[in-house]
Amino acid sequence: EWFKDGLVSYVGEEWNTELDDQLRDVFLSGKYADFDAMAEAHPKLAGHALWYYISQHYGHSTVSNLLYLTRINRSIESGFLYVLGSTYFKTTQGWYSFFQKRYEAEAAEFAKPTGKEIVIKNKRNLPISQLKISPDGLKIAYVSNEIGKTCVWIQDIASGERKLIFKSGSRNAIQATDYNYPLLSWSPTNMELAVMYEKRDIVKLLRYNVLTKEKNTELMSTQFQRIYSMDYASPNDLVLSAAVRGQSDLFLYFTLNRQTQRLTTDIWDDLDASFTQVRGQRGILFSSNRPDSLNIPVVLDSVLPIQDFDIFYLNLESIGFRTAGELVQVTRTPHANERQPVAIDSTWFGFISDETGVFNRKTGYLEDYVHHFENVMDAAHAGLEVFQPSFRQHPATIHDANMFGHAFEVFEDMGAEEHGAFAALAEEVHDFLHQLPPCDRIEPGGGFIKDQDIGPG
Repeated sequence: EWFKDGLVSYVGEEWNTELDDQLRDVFLSGKYADFDAMAEAHPKLAGHALWYYISQHYGHSTVSNLLYLTRINRSIESGFLYVLGSTYFKTTQGWYSFFQKRYEAEAAEFAKPTGKEIVIKNKRNLPISQLKISPDGLKIAYVSNEIGKTCVWIQDIASGERKLIFKSGSRNAIQATDYNYPLLSWSPTNMELAVMYEKRDIVKLLRYNVLTKEKNTELMSTQFQRIYSMDYASPNDLVLSAAVRGQSDLFLYFTLNRQTQRLTTDIWDDLDASFTQVRGQRGILFSSNRPDSLNIPVVLDSVLPIQDFDIFYLNLESIGFRTAGELVQVTRTPHANERQPVAIDSTWFGFISDETGVFNRKTGYLEDYVHHFENVMDAAHAGLEVFQPSFRQHPATIHDANMFGHAFEVFEDMGAEEHGAFAALAEEVHDFLHQLPPCDRIEPGGGFIKDQDIGPG
């Protein structure tokens, strides 16, 4: 079983941080003395690790040669002996020794996180997820999942007493367990806990009042195929990372009227949305595999995006009726992933990074910098504004079919003398624009802007 399952997993992806973490936990548990014992309990993981070990120590081409000779000779032992020059037993011994020494050396350098450990009652060792601390720091909410049967608990940190507030699903040992739902989020007022769950392919939102014990359940829009993360932006508004028509984007959900506002529209994955306030300005920290900070609509190409994830900041105060919000790339690590950002205060934030090959919690802070400058020249005679070139880091091209409509309406309402004055002014403006450098984008509402960054980052 390890041969086939491990090979299929290896062909899909050679190795990653999650697999390395899983294998490290298995080795450091001390439950398995050799490869065969580990392969019996974890066939896919052990097999994947063995194929990875062979490719790293004997070359990538060895994998295909080993597969071919094993098939021809109908014997794993013969394939290992002919291709690797070593028996199956000695190869697996070398595999076990390699990873054992590697993980023991890494464990000696690990340091346990400081702070007080919170004891959670979990006699059956069920998977725990969605651990959320209340804004006042007195309670925690979390989800326990027993192969499909989920329970939402609220526990008092000081006393350790807990209360079951919601449960759904049933035990199902055949179907794959969904650990994405339910999602939890505390209201900033500390009075309400939001629970997002799915029942019979319908996404529902339950709001539980901590004081009155009231539960209000509402159906989410059918446009949401799946919701990946949720966080309160205000006592009545939620920030969502959700999939619509197969692509994940950011949304604002208004609980009072059950309306949504789309914040991003592109092919890139936008996950782990977390609300934050930076110097009084509302914004969203999220993880995305987008290559830059251009917040413009992008159509799906034939190749799906598979880049690593970085942290981005979306300024909600800069979002207008016809303008996308200002997007800032916070981290830039081409060969590492940063996930699950969370605001600590108005300056500091935390996130998880696998830059060292091990998932670790890191902190960072946001600071001001000079983004761009802009000079404006007004042509007051006709109510037109012509913008001199300003500069930004990433140019974009936006065409608006209605941008000249207002000027034409003004021209039609003028008298004969005004027609002549307007035509003369239009000719001057036309000559002036031809003297400017090429434009990077045409701004809706009239005007030409060329942007280029002059500050760090």
